[in-house]
Amino acid sequence: MDFLLMGLIYTLFFVVLSYVIFAGRSAYHRTGWVGLLRRNLFSVVHLMQSAFERCIPAAVTRVINNTTTYILFTRNPCIQLLYGFIITGGTAVYTFKVIPYFDKINLFSIITYILIAINVTLFWICSTSEPGIITSLHHAEYMNDYEPDGVYYTALECYTCKIIKPARSKHCSLCDVCVSRFDHHCSWVNNCIGKRNYKFFCCFITSSAILCVYVTFVVMVVFAYIVIADGLISMEYVDQDGKHYPVGIRFLTQYLLVRHPLMSILFLTVLFFGVALSGFSLFHLYLVLTNQTTNEFYKRWFGKSQAKPRQPRITETTAAAKASKRRTTSNKNASSRTLAKVTVEKTQSSWTSTPYNKGIWRNIAEIIRG
Repeated sequence: MDFLLMGLIYTLFFVVLSYVIFAGRSAYHRTGWVGLLRRNLFSVVHLMQSAFERCIPAAVTRVINNTTTYILFTRNPCIQLLYGFIITGGTAVYTFKVIPYFDKINLFSIITYILIAINVTLFWICSTSEPGIITSLHHAEYMNDYEPDGVYYTALECYTCKIIKPARSKHCSLCDVCVSRFDHHCSWVNNCIGKRNYKFFCCFITSSAILCVYVTFVVMVVFAYIVIADGLISMEYVDQDGKHYPVGIRFLTQYLLVRHPLMSILFLTVLFFGVALSGFSLFHLYLVLTNQTTNEFYKRWFGKSQAKPRQPRITETTAAAKASKRRTTSNKNASSRTLAKVTVEKTQSSWTSTPYNKGIWRNIAEIIRG
């Protein structure tokens, strides 16, 4: 089996497997064959894990579990170091293997290094910027930013921080802080992404996608030059029966992989990340235009069938509000009950819409202001 066919098979398998793992829990797929396949897949994984733990000494198992827990479930710089390795290694291969095919420093190389500098700068900003941590000093300010929607955001108290959580905020278990307009915790930058740094994160992933797509294009140009310069297009190969065939794409792929392995690895890496990051950038563009966060989208996509209006915890604020209501007249109570009924009916269906959507331009302006 040739390299190209193997690559296509592995790519297709990876895409299907990723879709089953990440989309199989959604309300749309949960009861279908994708959800069933995901459950069976994890059952097999758990069975293999149990068999592995019985065959391996407990000390080794403990080390593996502790290492996995540290890398995946604690705040650590491991993924940041991986980014540094990828960007440094990719730059080195590009400099010493791709650039020599150009006669002199030209626009191709200049643009690439500018994109690398921009990407690294944005990576540093995302890694060090304050995402919008909610403290007692700024709590009142964040409470006024958004109104609770009554479904996913109510006047709940954070059990860890002991404060009433503002709407659209969330407590990050890795950073152990509550973050305003919490989007997600990004392991690549080892930081939470929230109200204050979301715009930088969007610029970072967009610049990463542009960099990968651009380098993919440049390497393709170099590959085309190699094919033409080596005269591969006019060549033929002879099979076992002695028949002559013109060189096709599969032969060219194998030739480039064998003769130029580092450049081929660079090409495949930036191609993979270019496609993935382009899709990720478009996803966040959709979130920006509809004024959603990844956390909210996740709740809507994976939990819409369970979404129900939640009752807030009884706090001093809510208790005082109830006492105030009891002092109102009967007519006002009746109107309040009517208004409450309308509000509940509205919040019960708010999971099917985006309650914080203000329109495209106002949504964009909100992100820019941070």
